[in-house]
Amino acid sequence: MPKPLPVETAAKQLGITGGLLREGLKQDKFPFGVAVKMKKRWAFYINPAAFERYLRGEWEGCQEHVKAN
Repeated sequence: MPKPLPVETAAKQLGITGGLLREGLKQDKFPFGVAVKMKKRWAFYINPAAFERYLRGEWEGCQEHVKAN
């Protein structure tokens, strides 16, 4: 498993806040990462390769995913 991309780094590249990205991951709004609730805290994983594909618009269904959310 590749080293995860930090939430704040990904958020900056997307032009949104880290909090908004975290909430989006919790609600499964972004296809490049996941959020997992571990007891009282959340853990986040953003796959760097998937994130780069998403930024380039190469994610299959990427445009539809963005428009739907």
